[in-house]
Amino acid sequence: MIDYYIISNASRAANYGIGTYSGQIVSCLAKDSDININYIEMFANTSEYLKDVDEKGNTHYKIPIVSGNVEGEISCRNAFYYLSEHIKRHANTIHVFHFNYFQHYYLAVLLKIAFPECRIILTVHYLSWCFDLKGNETLFRYYISPSNNIPDDDGTNRLIKNVRSNFELERNFMSLADEVIVLSRATKNIIKNDYHIQKYKLLLVYNGLDISDVSGSMPQGIDSFKDSERKYLLYVGRLDEIKGVSYLVKAFNKLSQEDARLHLIIVGDGDFASCLNATNGNWERITFTGKISKEYLEQIYPKITLGILPSFHEQCSYAAIEMMAHGIPMVITDSTGLKEMLEEYPPCIVSINQENFSEEEFVDALYSAIHTLVSDEARLQEVSSLVKRLYQEKYTQSLMSAGYLSLLKAKDYPIFSKDLLYMIDRRMIALIDSCPDIDTSFFGMTGIGYYLWYRICTLKDSDDKQDMSHSLLLQEYMIYWMDWIYKTVLQEIDIPSELVDVLYKIKDTDFYKTRTSELIKLVPSLNSEKAISEEHILSNALKIFNCKI
Repeated sequence: MIDYYIISNASRAANYGIGTYSGQIVSCLAKDSDININYIEMFANTSEYLKDVDEKGNTHYKIPIVSGNVEGEISCRNAFYYLSEHIKRHANTIHVFHFNYFQHYYLAVLLKIAFPECRIILTVHYLSWCFDLKGNETLFRYYISPSNNIPDDDGTNRLIKNVRSNFELERNFMSLADEVIVLSRATKNIIKNDYHIQKYKLLLVYNGLDISDVSGSMPQGIDSFKDSERKYLLYVGRLDEIKGVSYLVKAFNKLSQEDARLHLIIVGDGDFASCLNATNGNWERITFTGKISKEYLEQIYPKITLGILPSFHEQCSYAAIEMMAHGIPMVITDSTGLKEMLEEYPPCIVSINQENFSEEEFVDALYSAIHTLVSDEARLQEVSSLVKRLYQEKYTQSLMSAGYLSLLKAKDYPIFSKDLLYMIDRRMIALIDSCPDIDTSFFGMTGIGYYLWYRICTLKDSDDKQDMSHSLLLQEYMIYWMDWIYKTVLQEIDIPSELVDVLYKIKDTDFYKTRTSELIKLVPSLNSEKAISEEHILSNALKIFNCKI
C-alpha cells in the first residue's frame, strides 16, 4: 500500500499549469486501489489548521499562513509540526511525498528526517534563474561559476547572489529527492550537467492531459467569438513578463494593420498594465478575457485559427497540450522545453537571441512566423494534423499515468539517494574542518563520526571510481574526526553509548589503530553492542545537516 501525499501551494501557478498537473496526477493514481491519495495544501486561505475528507475519500491537510514570509523555513517547520501529528506509520505502507515547489525544501528535509524510509519525489516545473534571467543559460552558468567573484552590493550583484542562492536551494532539493521528474529533455540535461544530479534519479515524464471529461456551455455576457469572417489568434496563460505577452501584442499590432480579419484573444490574468500599454490603442482587435473556466475555454478552442505561446521559459506547457489536443496550429518560442513540443516543424518555432536580445527583432520574428501561417491555409491544415498526432504520441493522460505508476511501483531503491549522501558528506567534512563547539552526543560529534564510518563501510566494496576516490577522502576525515573527538572526550564525564559502539566497530578493523586504542582506554567497556539501524544513522545525519551550527 502507498500513502501518497501531493504537496500543493496556494499560488497563481497552482491555478494554471501546476494546478492542472496536480489534477492529472491524481486522476492517474486514483485508478489504482493500492494508492491512498492525500493533499497537503500549503498556505491555504484558512485561519486554522484543518484536516478533512472529500467525497472521494481523499484526505486534505490545509496549512494556513502563519508567517509574513509564506515561502520561508518557518512556515515549512510549522507545517511539519502539524503534519507529524497526523501522518502515521503503518505496516507494509510506503509514504510518498510529491513536491512541486522548491520553496517547500525545508518541509521535505523534515519529512525525510522523520520518515527516512519515505520516498521524496520532486517535479521540476521551473528553475528560478529562468525567471530572473529570462532563460539565458549562458548568463546562468556565468553567475554560478565559482570563479565569478562577487564584489560589493549593487543591483547586478544582488541579482547574482539571488541566482546563486536559488541555485543552491534547487540543487539541495534535487539531491534530497529520491526521484526527480523532469518535463523536457532540455531541463534534464541542465540538471544533469549544471546541477550535477545523478542521471539515474532523473525521470522524463511529459505532461499528459485527458480532455474527454470537459464539458459545459458558453457563459452568458461574454463575446462568443462567432464571427466566421474573423481569424482568431489565441494566447492562454499568466500575464507575466516571462510569458512574453506584451511582445505578442506588439507583433499583433503590425499584423492587424495588414489583415482586418485578425483578432487576438488573450486568456489569463496578471500584469494587464504592460499588455494594455502594448496595444497602442488597438482596442477593438484584442480581447482580454481574464481568467476563465476550462469549460468556457473548450467552447473557444474550435473557433481558433492559431495559438501563440511567446514564453521565455516553459517546461511542458499545458496550454500547448490543450491546443494540440484540439488540433490548433501554434507558434511557439525555442525556450527551454517548449521547443521540444514542435521540434518536428521548425517554421512554427521563433528563436530567442539570449546572448544579444533585441525587442524589435523578437517582435519581428513573432510577426513573421504568425504571418507565414495565417496566410497559408494549406500549411495551417498541415500543422493542425501534426499537433493532433504529437498529442496522441506524447501527451495523453494514459502515457503520463504509465510513467508515474511504473515509478511508484518500483521496489528496489535506497533509503537515501547517492546525491543526498554526497550532500551530507560535504556537510560533515565542513563541520570537521571547522570543529564547532558541540558536545559528543549522537546529535553532535558522535553522530558525525558514526555516519562517516557507516559511509566508509558501505563504499568499501564499490567498483565506481568516484565512490572509491570519495571513500579515501572520507577515511582521511575520519582520522581528523578521531583526533577532534579525542581532545573532547578527555573533558567529558558522560560518554554516549553510540560513541562507545562506533569505537569498538573501528577497533575491529584496525583503522587508525594508535588513536583508536587511546580512545578505547577513555571509554567504558561495552557489554552488548548497541543496535543502531541504518534508518536511525541516516535520519540523525540529515538532522545534523539541517541544523544551523
